[in-house]
Amino acid sequence: MSEARALRVGELIQREIASILSSGGLKDDRIGFVTITGADVTSDLREATVFFVTHGTDAERKASAEALASHAGRLRSHIGRVMKLHHAPALHFREDRSVDEGDKIDRLLREVREKEGW
Repeated sequence: MSEARALRVGELIQREIASILSSGGLKDDRIGFVTITGADVTSDLREATVFFVTHGTDAERKASAEALASHAGRLRSHIGRVMKLHHAPALHFREDRSVDEGDKIDRLLREVREKEGW
């Protein structure tokens, strides 16, 4: 399979899951405010890692991750139907911590600037 097709399928998966979440399509109290930030699909289109950002305490974040994982089969089935894929990729959810890491770096840079008088 081409890498371009895997990228297209990843973008479609990202949009479709984001749409489902924003429309309240998953009725699960464990899912907090979740934003889907990307989806990496293997070149054979068999597996997809879906990245998400969520806010709250560590327990709330963990609950959101567990809820998404528990709905992976249902979301996979929906994506296969909507995208008309013969074999929809297996979905694996992973929290995207890049926003937190970026905030941490910004905070550290501000502290250094203040100490150094920049």
